Amino acid sequence: MADITPTIEEIVTRGDDGHIITWGPMTAGDVGLPIAMMGSARRTVQIVGTFSGMDRVLIEGSIDSQNYSPLTDNHGNRLEFKGAGLSSISDLTRLIRPRVSAGSPTGVLVSLLVRKEFR
Repeated sequence: MADITPTIEEIVTRGDDGHIITWGPMTAGDVGLPIAMMGSARRTVQIVGTFSGMDRVLIEGSIDSQNYSPLTDNHGNRLEFKGAGLSSISDLTRLIRPRVSAGSPTGVLVSLLVRKEFR
């Protein structure tokens, strides 16, 4: 079990501001250190890696920096991945982090694409 420090890459295309935040590789019990990107309301998460039966990766958020809850997609489904996948995030929270909650996936990378909303 380890705290995984994210890497942050800035993306600029045709004037759009965005970032890709990546945690990994992650394995059993790992928790990604949270990232704060309040100005980035549009968020999509992608999970890649090798999964088996009981493996679970949760995408969690917090407003108060103490209590974390699973985030949801645009249909109200919990962001709990049992394998590789891609999903939008509907909840706006101060902090976001991934957490391996069960199993022992190997080499899992969690990437978060965030885009700033322009007014």
